[in-house]
Amino acid sequence: MAPQSTNIWDYKPSWCQPWSIILTGIVITSASWLVLHILWITAGVAILITVWRVYF
Repeated sequence: MAPQSTNIWDYKPSWCQPWSIILTGIVITSASWLVLHILWITAGVAILITVWRVYF
């Protein structure tokens, strides 16, 4: 019988891994800039994503 891992991330799906959450935030923020080219909207998106990450 294989030993159980004590790393919580081994039991999370790929969409819930830290790298995928960070990558998703970067992609959404970048897409906002590439599509709109409006700094204050992109900054707002980045702030909302950062607040969501800190809160959860």
